[in-house]
Amino acid sequence: MVESIPANDLENEYSWIGRPEYPAKLLLKMLLFSYSRKVFAGRKIAEMTEENARGVLYK
Repeated sequence: MVESIPANDLENEYSWIGRPEYPAKLLLKMLLFSYSRKVFAGRKIAEMTEENARGVLYK
């Protein structure tokens, strides 16, 4: 579902200053996965991402 979104719709602006950005599609996958599990708090999302990142986000 997320992969079907055109990249230019999500990644219009780049900042060349500071650390590299996380890919927009990856962040969207994280949010959709956590919301589907009824997790809305940022710290809980980060914790759940660490536990499930390899199996869910990098398919």
